[in-house]
Amino acid sequence: LGGGSSPTSSSALISQAFDSYATGTSSSGQRIFLRFVDLKGFAGDLRDAMPKKRRPQAHEFAAVLEICFDDTAQLQSNLGVRVGSGLTLQFFQVFIQKAMNRLGLQIASVLFEVLAQHDDE
Repeated sequence: LGGGSSPTSSSALISQAFDSYATGTSSSGQRIFLRFVDLKGFAGDLRDAMPKKRRPQAHEFAAVLEICFDDTAQLQSNLGVRVGSGLTLQFFQVFIQKAMNRLGLQIASVLFEVLAQHDDE
């Protein structure tokens, strides 16, 4: 395939990001990505991974991610998935796609950079 932007590679990178950042656990024992704890760490790393010339102000960036997170959490709840204030892997994928689209970013390239930075910590 090549190019690094195939659905498989994006999906694999999103799963890796979820595994790296999701610290919550639902009452049923399912791993979840939490709004306040996990989103903050992920947002900082994501913003740092963006090219400086395209990097939005921190508060604007956080607002975009929070809106995308809240919209996705509402969708998850509307579809009957109740896990408190977090996202399951399936809905984390929706969140990432929404956020990257809103920010005008390529999922695979940015997540690759985010995960590389996260591994260095």
